[in-house]
Amino acid sequence: MSQRSEMREVRRLTEYEKKVYIEAKKNGVSLYAWWKDGVQYVGTTGCTLAKALQRVEEEGTPQFSVVNRYTAAQALVGDALMEFKALRDEAQGWRDGIPKYLQESPKAEQLDYVIDDLDTDIGHAEEIVAIEIEFPAMFG
Repeated sequence: MSQRSEMREVRRLTEYEKKVYIEAKKNGVSLYAWWKDGVQYVGTTGCTLAKALQRVEEEGTPQFSVVNRYTAAQALVGDALMEFKALRDEAQGWRDGIPKYLQESPKAEQLDYVIDDLDTDIGHAEEIVAIEIEFPAMFG
């Protein structure tokens, strides 16, 4: 698996995914329930099934670490960088295809501005992608 696709997997869960996660976790907890004196318990700590399921609800879904969220954000910027480059190449192709007699036209000038702006965006995105932040271990 490439680093970019691995980074894409680290993202915030949708509301539907959160519900599915919680239900799956509840089902998993329920599988380990056992009966004693008419009450269902889970594990060996004396926790009732009802209490364990309530705890699952309270815990909710896992939170991704700051490092993983930062890595995912960098991957998104990397994707944006590739898109900016593709747009710039496309705009440059249009500019290069303008006939000689229209080289000084308002449309050609407009394309020049678009290309310049995309070059600026590319530069900013490249700067962001090049940054490497090392978070303290407690934020891992």
